[in-house]
Amino acid sequence: MSFTPGTSLGDKLRLERLVGRGASGEVWAAEHLRLGARVAVKILDTMLEDRADMQQRFMHEARAVAQIGSPHVVSVHDCDITPEGHPYIVMELLQGESLDERLKRLGPLPLHEVLDAVEQTCRALAAAHARGIIHRDVKPANVFLVAWQAGLVFKLIDFGIAKHPAIAQLGLTATGVLLGTPRYMSPEQLEDPRQIDHRADLWSTAVVAYECLTGKLPFPVESLVALCLAQRAGEYTPPRRHRPDLPASLDRWFARAFAPDINRRFQHAMELAATLREAAPAQRMDPVVSERRNFAIGPTAPQPMVSGTVVVPAFATTVAIDAIPEPAAESRAPQSLSGTVALPDAAPMSMDLGSTVHDPSLIGPPSIVAPPSVVAPRSVVAPPSMVVAPIRQPPFVQAPPPSRTYAAQASQRASIATIIMIATLALGVVIVALAWWLSR
Repeated sequence: MSFTPGTSLGDKLRLERLVGRGASGEVWAAEHLRLGARVAVKILDTMLEDRADMQQRFMHEARAVAQIGSPHVVSVHDCDITPEGHPYIVMELLQGESLDERLKRLGPLPLHEVLDAVEQTCRALAAAHARGIIHRDVKPANVFLVAWQAGLVFKLIDFGIAKHPAIAQLGLTATGVLLGTPRYMSPEQLEDPRQIDHRADLWSTAVVAYECLTGKLPFPVESLVALCLAQRAGEYTPPRRHRPDLPASLDRWFARAFAPDINRRFQHAMELAATLREAAPAQRMDPVVSERRNFAIGPTAPQPMVSGTVVVPAFATTVAIDAIPEPAAESRAPQSLSGTVALPDAAPMSMDLGSTVHDPSLIGPPSIVAPPSVVAPRSVVAPPSMVVAPIRQPPFVQAPPPSRTYAAQASQRASIATIIMIATLALGVVIVALAWWLSR
């Protein structure tokens, strides 16, 4: 069945506008007839509707995201199957822009904004990891900025290739298949995607932080083999060589985040966020500058989705401030590295390291995945821009106050413990003196 504007899905939804096509279906802006609200609706591709495994995965994906319950994860409102047999997911219709689009317009972002982006993304990941869900595709295109009265809110979107217990129990994920966007993937995810844990998302988040600060990727090589070797050798350019204004402590933070040994890296999402904020001075922009950096909208044509679960409206935003100029592009010739590397069991012969690699069950013909082989070098192509909708919030907002760091909380606890210890010692002295006086 071909869906068109005005098509009704049962008695609940009426489709308004196509905003994207993903690997497993279409996403529409729609009106919820019972609530009178505008929502985003993802409809499973009609070619996949007859596959019971795809319907199961589609519905489990919706339930898993709905159970995360974080304000920094896109909300799922409902999932159902129409009387005609079309499975669909109802989600919030986000208004704003992706972090990827913001980088393309502004270039490297201010330090305080990167701290907020990483902290809020880590809150989303911590909530997902607590339920055993691994995103597997954290990248700027999957971090969405929404303007609220309190400032910018960052939301993690697109759980289309997420790994979670329900999918694993049903055996709906192919084994030995590379899933994710290679340039943001950890060494473990590149080498053996079956054995990854939540720390794969932490590596990806660190890559996002590096790109936001410098406008460049930490491992800008041209092939999958070279990428694996560079990661295992820890060969990347410290961010301060690109931006000398950054504090030296950030270089040390990235050295730990990109440590070849997974046990030497950050082990939890909130640890990664807290240590990053401690490594950088607490910074907030002047309110006037903060107001000028908020979005002014400008429509653009719909763009195809990069991958799976989440959809956003079809308008792109512009900014009413002098953009930070994009640094001159540097030569990105393939690096000559030596050593050995374990490739995935089914690695693509030739691939775009900047695009999402999906489960073959989601993208159709299995011919897209070839046996292991040396990957031919090719140019890096940035992932497609996310589709966005106009911001309907007031144009001038105040950034929220900085959150307290773990160090400040630890200092307060230490002060309380010191006071209790002094009081205890003082009481002991009084008791000893009283006993001595009574014994006379």
